[in-house]
Amino acid sequence: MSGEPQIHPGDTDEFAWHSTENWLPSVVDVAIIGGGIIGCSTAYFLARSGVSVAVFEKGRIGGEQSGRNWGWVRQQCRSPVELPLMMQSLRLWKELPAQLGEDLGFRQGGTLYLAENETELAGLAEWLAVAREHGLDTAIIAGRELKAAFAAGDRWTGALYTASDGRAEPSRATRAIARGAKAAGAFIASRTAVRGIESADGRVAGVVTEHGRVAARAVVCAAGAWTRLFCGSLGIRVPQLPVLNSVARTAPAPELLVGQAWSPAIAIRRRADGGYTVAHGHTSIHSIVPASFREGLKYLPAFRSSRESTRIGTRGRIRIVLDRDGQGRDSRTDTRTLREPRGIGNTTETPVVVKVRPASPSRPF
Repeated sequence: MSGEPQIHPGDTDEFAWHSTENWLPSVVDVAIIGGGIIGCSTAYFLARSGVSVAVFEKGRIGGEQSGRNWGWVRQQCRSPVELPLMMQSLRLWKELPAQLGEDLGFRQGGTLYLAENETELAGLAEWLAVAREHGLDTAIIAGRELKAAFAAGDRWTGALYTASDGRAEPSRATRAIARGAKAAGAFIASRTAVRGIESADGRVAGVVTEHGRVAARAVVCAAGAWTRLFCGSLGIRVPQLPVLNSVARTAPAPELLVGQAWSPAIAIRRRADGGYTVAHGHTSIHSIVPASFREGLKYLPAFRSSRESTRIGTRGRIRIVLDRDGQGRDSRTDTRTLREPRGIGNTTETPVVVKVRPASPSRPF
């Protein structure tokens, strides 16, 4: 691992709860659970609007996915439903550095979707109609134009290119926005897990943190990958399953492009420190946990439409029963480990039994 780190050596946790220096407020208008990019951005804009708000984060601000993602600010190839929201998001990103007085690493270097052949390029070109409808600067480029945008571009037939797309540094952005929220009057506390929500007369009344209670008229859950578990403890079902996608960062290297590029084989983004963030362009891993069986059916259509994008793995203890005759006779068992978090900060083992038939010569397993 190299390049700009997520946590810089010598960094202290400037938002950490302290019994005398960063005590909890007794009451706020809005309590936010989770100090990632969504939680901190919500606090920032609420505080700027005069709303009293508090953010509670169980770890560090921006310490999980918000500090480890690809860092793309992308309009290209969005669903027409979400594209207007993304266009507004880009406008906000352009304003944030001046508002916060900090360098977030935001640059508009464009997004390239690379095609290895004419068929792929024609498929990418179908999105041009959406781009034109929304007034974007998206175009198909190839040859010298592609080579000028991406030094390795001559390896591809062509690309879909939106020059106005941007990028930012996850290692900087969330904490900078949190500082902006704090300057606008928000209360920010890391190392302060929310254990539950209180209600009265059918309405939210406050949150209970590991350091005490805070009354609130409204609560925003911005807990990211922990949302299903937290809401489940309140009897609220959120159909959410996690996937793992590995991302690497490099040391500073010669400039190949100023923005970001994607193909099924690779995703690459130029970083503010001169290095690159690199990932596989199309594969994530979902580890089977008990929730996979409760919620998995909801994701079958997406999985079937893009089987190559998600690999299935096992984690924890899982008992697989191979039923040779489909009647429960003459079976063999294989036991592995399956662990799933049962609450924030707690895990328990849950054995899961899955009965499957072994493969036949005409029907691969």
